[in-house]
Amino acid sequence: MELILEERLLIAFQSSQKEVHRQDLFPYITEDINNKTFPFNLTATTNSDMILVKCPDSRYRHKNDGETFGRKYKIFNPQSIFSPNASLFAWVPLLKTKSGPTHLFCGQIVLITPEGSLDRKEWTFNVM
Repeated sequence: MELILEERLLIAFQSSQKEVHRQDLFPYITEDINNKTFPFNLTATTNSDMILVKCPDSRYRHKNDGETFGRKYKIFNPQSIFSPNASLFAWVPLLKTKSGPTHLFCGQIVLITPEGSLDRKEWTFNVM
């Protein structure tokens, strides 16, 4: 029984490495990312100046499993982020300003176009 459970967990882990995650993790980001997708306006409903913003992490796949996400290492400081999901996403702390939106550059997603070429987009939030 224990061996069967371990095998199922291993199979589930291996298949999750090739999954597309947009619908579960970032449903508010359109499936087809284009030049108008980012920066994305994200409204924080809190009175606090400090918030946590969910950014994609290195194993995140948006539309197909051939895509990659390159995190911005300056904000992905291991001492300050929380990445509970095996590098699919990370909670990044952000000090929000009251005078206007605070820009957060999570990193760069490399997409595969229908023609098969690569297209790079900067994953940026305007946090309000």
